[in-house]
Amino acid sequence: MSASLPSNYRVRLGSPLDRARLLQFARRAYREIEPDRNGETLPTTIDRYLSLTTPVWWIETSGESDNPNASHSDSAGLPHLRSSQTAIACLWLGTATTPTDGELRAYILLIYVAPDHRRRGLASYLLDQAEAWAKQRGDHQIGLQVMAQNTAAIALYRKRGYTTISQWMSKPIEPIDQLEGLHTLG
Repeated sequence: MSASLPSNYRVRLGSPLDRARLLQFARRAYREIEPDRNGETLPTTIDRYLSLTTPVWWIETSGESDNPNASHSDSAGLPHLRSSQTAIACLWLGTATTPTDGELRAYILLIYVAPDHRRRGLASYLLDQAEAWAKQRGDHQIGLQVMAQNTAAIALYRKRGYTTISQWMSKPIEPIDQLEGLHTLG
């Protein structure tokens, strides 16, 4: 692996028991990109995909409080418990199918670094972890989805050799009255 972990951080492999913490990190990540959304579907997504075969890595640093029950809010306004080890970054991996050839490949379900810890090589370290995991499994490709407005992440991924394969495009559709829709479509 090319990126090294700064000495004041440590990495820990998580488990499905980390569901609550993973949900918290997913909400932080999506709230930064889409502040008006509350992440209502995230618990369902995590319940559907979190398993022993979808590893989670945590980067932790020494906490700011000696009281493990002391609660505070982070920069995104989300409460969390302080402990002697505070998780400040995570990587959650899974498997996806390549649409063009049906091949299974590693897939980054979530990568997140807390704002106060960015630009220290932590995301690069986590990407190295993801690529090593994929290679160990014999995968020939690793993929991820990134929001178009997350320009910093896109720049990092491009720097790391990721390229755009496809674009997810969306258009809001105004709901129609069910009776009106049946009449119009019938």
